[in-house]
Amino acid sequence: MITVICGPMFSGKSSMLINYERRLNIAKKNYLTVNHTFDNRYVKDGIATHDKVISKGKNHLTCSNVSEIYSKIKTLKDIDTIIIDEAQFFNDIAQTVDSLAFEGYNIICAGLNSDYTMKPFKAMNELFAVADKIIHLQSTCVKCGCEAPFTKRLTKDTDIIVIGESDVYEPRCRKCMLKD
Repeated sequence: MITVICGPMFSGKSSMLINYERRLNIAKKNYLTVNHTFDNRYVKDGIATHDKVISKGKNHLTCSNVSEIYSKIKTLKDIDTIIIDEAQFFNDIAQTVDSLAFEGYNIICAGLNSDYTMKPFKAMNELFAVADKIIHLQSTCVKCGCEAPFTKRLTKDTDIIVIGESDVYEPRCRKCMLKD
């Protein structure tokens, strides 16, 4: 089964992944956590939230190519779940997790639903197509308090990928996306 968790920054995607980890630990299941090398803000070998809640699972992989998961799971025993954070950064993620799901692995991915221009990430669109379940989270608009499905960039940088925190990004509703 493939579960995809999506939403803007500060919507609780990584927190939800850490909650899945806790449940797997209670059930004494073996799992692998995966994060992209781009995301090195809080921890290099685990999953972290913007609130600095850090989870360092015993089996973790930080990589830039999702195909490295195959090599890693061959070295581990009895892995049944693979948890992937920052899924939007991985090329070919949909093809890889689809193959892994058909091999019997439970896959849980989290990533941004769109970039700062409200355009979709190709990797996420492809994940939606193969997902068994999609969970779309909302944040809270920092301007008006409404539900916020989008991420506003506060800097003038025009690169699509700019790693940052609340000094660079904030959640916004549609109406407030146009406000500065």
